[in-house]
Amino acid sequence: MIVNVDGQLGHVDRHLLGEGRHHRLWEVLGGHLIDNEGAQFAVWAPNARSVRVVGDWNHWSEDPRHAVALEPVGDLGIWAGLDVRAREGQAYKYMIEERSGRTTLRADPMAAAAEVPPATASVLWRSSHQWRQSTAGSDWRAARAQRNSGRTSVYEVHLGSWRRHPDGRSHSYRELAESLPAWVVELGCTHVEFMPIATHPFAGSWGYQVTGYYAPDARLGTPDDLRLLIEAFHESGVGVLVDCTSPGTRGHWRSSTALRSMNTTILVGVNTQIGGRSCSTTVDWRCGTSWWPTPSTGSRSSASTDSASTQWPR
Repeated sequence: MIVNVDGQLGHVDRHLLGEGRHHRLWEVLGGHLIDNEGAQFAVWAPNARSVRVVGDWNHWSEDPRHAVALEPVGDLGIWAGLDVRAREGQAYKYMIEERSGRTTLRADPMAAAAEVPPATASVLWRSSHQWRQSTAGSDWRAARAQRNSGRTSVYEVHLGSWRRHPDGRSHSYRELAESLPAWVVELGCTHVEFMPIATHPFAGSWGYQVTGYYAPDARLGTPDDLRLLIEAFHESGVGVLVDCTSPGTRGHWRSSTALRSMNTTILVGVNTQIGGRSCSTTVDWRCGTSWWPTPSTGSRSSASTDSASTQWPR
């Protein structure tokens, strides 16, 4: 049984998961804090022999006596369980035993937060951000549309390098909220488009090597800090787009701490042999490169955060 923030994983959830049509996976998978009861964990690892959770609360002990074992949920390939010792702000990873018997520690691809690189663990997180009334509902979007008269002009920006401190540090989400929205308005743009901000280990990839799809880049602040930046744009009448890298770039799977061969097999695409190496034709088709867009899907898509109640990031 999976228990998440909204209750049990019901029949509809299982049905949609089985068909691959569940559109709110962040509510079902990942680590979810439960009031006074620890945290519930769930991960998709269909070819694993066993899955356990280790973290700060058990001092990262991989001893089976101290690492809670997750249980398979039907035949969905999902492993789930509860660890009553887990607390908010603690880091964790999944200890996945492959069919060969080899064990690896993996970050949670559906976590709500992550450590600041070069650390690679996921972090248990609960938002405390309250959206202001001025950006709630649809009235502000209607007013913006009327003001723009159907015009669309997008300012694309890489948040980590848009502006830096004298010592070379990037501006944080909160610092960007003080200056970036005004700059976009001054340019006359109607929208801002963030280059990928999901968790990625290598800053030089500009976000195109994702290891945590629902955890914003911790180099620039917390998930709630990012919410504040988004809200600052909304209050300035600017819509926000977020580039989301799809399973079309090899970098997603390159890290041995993330999704690449997470449970001995490639989870997306078709296994092939290129130059004596195992590759996926949709994920890994250029094995000699750090990342590369696929010929079929491209390298990114965009997600709108116009709704003040947006679920990404949580």
